[in-house]
Amino acid sequence: MAQTPQGAFYNIMRKAFDEASADGFTGTDEASLIERSGHEVMVVMGSARNIKITTPADMELAEFFLSQKK
Repeated sequence: MAQTPQGAFYNIMRKAFDEASADGFTGTDEASLIERSGHEVMVVMGSARNIKITTPADMELAEFFLSQKK
């Protein structure tokens, strides 16, 4: 249940992408490339409300979530 965006310092992510490209390695996501490059990846809690908006119905759901008080 990984969510995006995944984040890292630019220099770490750039190095991970460069190494993978040079080796012809295709990872599953940014975290897999960063791990392959020798860096630790940590997991932070996400939210079921972090949805991907691809349809008008998704936009309606997002607007509903935004209108709710926490």
